[in-house]
Amino acid sequence: MLLLSHTLTGAVIGQKIDSQAIIIPLALISHFILDHIPHWNYDVPDKYDGWTFLKTLPDIISSAIVYLTFIFIFPDQWLNITLGVGFAILPDLITLSKYISGLKKIFYYFNWLHTKVQADIEKGYKRTVGLFIQTIYIGLIIITFLLL
Repeated sequence: MLLLSHTLTGAVIGQKIDSQAIIIPLALISHFILDHIPHWNYDVPDKYDGWTFLKTLPDIISSAIVYLTFIFIFPDQWLNITLGVGFAILPDLITLSKYISGLKKIFYYFNWLHTKVQADIEKGYKRTVGLFIQTIYIGLIIITFLLL
């Protein structure tokens, strides 16, 4: 899933749940559950360059805006929201370890598992379907957040 889906999920978990002992594992588990839903995602190439970063920048910026919006609206819950977002996006951050030789070995099995749970939709019209699924999910999480 895009970082935005994970960020929004983590922010809602952090804002709605009071116990940090529940937020942390729930946010982390949410990442793998969301990745198991068929979706489109941008590739993580073997070599990271400026073009790769530019392609991911809209996702990074929109995720930062969601996070900062939650912090602005609920400043007294900043820690829980930060933990929710942090642990919800942690597997994607760990994926970046493949670009650092020492960390690549340490996180090899974690990254292998993370790749195996992905339900990416890659080609043609299916890419649009994958983005549509994420759009529906984001809409549902926003509606759920507003109703609870």
